[in-house]
Amino acid sequence: MTIRTRQRLSHLGEMLEDVRGGHMVPAAFQRPYVWGRGDVEEMWTSIASNDPLGGLLLWEPEDRETAGLMSRSHLGPIPVATGADSRLILDGQNRLVSLAWSTIDPSTAPSGLPGCEVWQTSEDLILVADHAASGGATIRFVPRREATGMTMPIWKLFDNRAFNSHVVENWSDDVDVQTTIEWLASLQTCVREARVVVSTIEGGDAEQAKRRFLRMARVGVPMSAEDFDAIARTV
Repeated sequence: MTIRTRQRLSHLGEMLEDVRGGHMVPAAFQRPYVWGRGDVEEMWTSIASNDPLGGLLLWEPEDRETAGLMSRSHLGPIPVATGADSRLILDGQNRLVSLAWSTIDPSTAPSGLPGCEVWQTSEDLILVADHAASGGATIRFVPRREATGMTMPIWKLFDNRAFNSHVVENWSDDVDVQTTIEWLASLQTCVREARVVVSTIEGGDAEQAKRRFLRMARVGVPMSAEDFDAIARTV
């Protein structure tokens, strides 16, 4: 089977369209989501600071039936799109699962989905953009009851209607409110314009993709040759 690797610089906003559409899913042999709330906050600090977000490694198997067998059913709270071509996530799962959860109100998702331990807690914590935090404007988890005024749940950045409603409900001529609104709007721009290097292994079977992956692998990629061999024996 023909196999090749393509690399491109992608806007985060464009990539999130694929995430929300269910077209990017973790490979079934990936280790579970392991991030904590501090990791999520650091990722969002990077986005808000226009820092590099690192690279992603995906695989588009030539055989789409095989791709279906090798994928999980959800990327965090986002279900795989039925019948759609999907790209399997080989490296970058924690970031993409965190971004998937960031785009929805976690309280509306069913329980038991990957990442629910971080995003659906007994403390009822919610990720917010808080311009008035004591340490300066930041994105952090707070109890839902504290998400008042211009403190905006992060998922509203991805829903223009919810974003605009939040702004209108808390509008005033106070200079601090105006500054907060400008900051929140800039966050939306940061999300749209942030860039990620996406490497995609195209085509091939599991054995070919494994060899290509190992050739590209670097320290810290959360998958081993044994992980790939385990799934290769099932297809």
